[in-house]
Amino acid sequence: MTMNTIADFYRPILTSKWFYLAIAATVLSYIGLNESLSGFARDYVQFGPAIASFHIPLLRFFFLSFRYCVPLAEIAILSDAWYAPVVEPKFADTLPAGTTWEQICLKFLDDDRILILAGQYRREVGYGEMGFTDTRGRAIRPNGQWQFLKVLAKMNGEIAIADPEARDAYKKQKQLLSSSLKKYFRIDYDPFHPYRDGNSYRIKMTLIPPEEAKAGPEIDKPGLTDFADDIREAYEEQTRLR
Repeated sequence: MTMNTIADFYRPILTSKWFYLAIAATVLSYIGLNESLSGFARDYVQFGPAIASFHIPLLRFFFLSFRYCVPLAEIAILSDAWYAPVVEPKFADTLPAGTTWEQICLKFLDDDRILILAGQYRREVGYGEMGFTDTRGRAIRPNGQWQFLKVLAKMNGEIAIADPEARDAYKKQKQLLSSSLKKYFRIDYDPFHPYRDGNSYRIKMTLIPPEEAKAGPEIDKPGLTDFADDIREAYEEQTRLR
């Protein structure tokens, strides 16, 4: 997990007003609680329990504030996330009308980030910024679409699928990846060539794999690669959830 991935995860918390209000409320409650305790102890010694008892409501207020302001702020932050309008990930720059998939290049910088080259635009983004985060568990990790994109890059943009065992997994991830890329770049036609051309999935964009992966791994079975296990696992998980 890279620092950029961690930053993507915590950004909604750090940009929420409730986070800073919770810090301020906690500090003020702590100060108020300490002052009330000091006043209670002082008056108890000097004037006895009858006078000191006037501090009890204030003590109770600051104690409850100190105890519950953080959990209430957490609920508020989550509520912000739940009820905020859903914003689909989009490429930060508006591509000129008529831009084709062949004019876009994706270069993998590492397992989590890519450099997008589209005409005059250059953008470095992570899988989370493109909407490729696996949301099924607590762990921050890329989903099957990102894995499929990496496999395509390592295979020079084309995957021939001769094994029926792999065909369904690749087909599902290809459909999801195609839909996501169309929405992200706002290009309204398929980024893949028709499947019937050569019985393979061939993407129209230029994909460049990470430096260490350019040579590519050995392939033991046609259509099944050692580095594509995550794609098949993602597909099997999706079919179990249906």
